[in-house]
Amino acid sequence: MRASRTGLSLVLLTAIHSLLAAPTAQAINIEFSNLAPFQTFPNASLPQTIDADGFPVELSKYNGSNSANGTILNFTQIGNEPNALFLAAGLRAEVLLSAPSTGGSFAFKDEGGTNFLEVNGALLDFTDTALTGGDLHFVGGVGVSSSATPVAGARIVTLDGPINSIAFIGQELLLDRINLTLVPEPATWVMLALGGCALVALRRREIRRRLPPRS
Repeated sequence: MRASRTGLSLVLLTAIHSLLAAPTAQAINIEFSNLAPFQTFPNASLPQTIDADGFPVELSKYNGSNSANGTILNFTQIGNEPNALFLAAGLRAEVLLSAPSTGGSFAFKDEGGTNFLEVNGALLDFTDTALTGGDLHFVGGVGVSSSATPVAGARIVTLDGPINSIAFIGQELLLDRINLTLVPEPATWVMLALGGCALVALRRREIRRRLPPRS
């Protein structure tokens, strides 16, 4: 019994150590630099998930649009790379998060049409003053504000708050430089640590069971 308790204590201590040693944050930086200029995403190809600088972005039809499409355009005014994603019509682009985000930023240029920012399932129209400079508004529990002065017509938007999902819905919307900070949930790390420790404990028990009895 004492040995069992000692083993359990070691498992718990290892789990706590793993939690404390777990990575605290991961940065997502998307500039669509790995995609070919003028690469298109026609309606017939949707939905599809693209690799954008090593991060998954799901492209789908907004409200089942029959004309949804997008393309990669050359837009050097924002970001370090010339590429940007152009949501031409009825296209929804969701950054697939592997963990919750604490906030971040992105750059956009509204070329017209009806465009939305979707955060945690809530929508904010891109004509809102939070996205056209000066005001701070909240969408899905996240603070949204933008640079007061655009650069070549593009604005930088800052997001502050817990983000579980984020998507952009566009009809003539240009996107670039999407930056998000991901923080793994502590409970996830505890469960992974406990699972790993349990496997080690079972392995040790199996080894001891197979050993011949002491004389």
